[in-house]
Amino acid sequence: RWDFSIAAHGSFFHAPEETLRVLGSAVNKGHDARLKLRIILARYDAADYVAPDFSTKEKAQIVTGLPYDKLVEEKKVFLGGLREEWIIEATKNGNYDPKTREGMKFKASYD
Repeated sequence: RWDFSIAAHGSFFHAPEETLRVLGSAVNKGHDARLKLRIILARYDAADYVAPDFSTKEKAQIVTGLPYDKLVEEKKVFLGGLREEWIIEATKNGNYDPKTREGMKFKASYD
């Protein structure tokens, strides 16, 4: 549910109500799964098990093993290298006009 709603970058712009509905249902499914897990754990005398905390973006990245810092570095290398090459090539080919970006600052979610 996360992938086809929230991770689809344009979905929140084009269909915000539906995107939030799907996100809400994903949260509900997670909650239901935790309740079912408690019953199973109690049945096998493991009721003291504590589920991983993924209440924030940072905690979820740790739980999933996402190498966030590595990915940010790779993105920065791309932006400073291949992206710049593409811009130069597209400008030469007439497919890109740098004037369209004048006065605009590039921002990333990790800055």
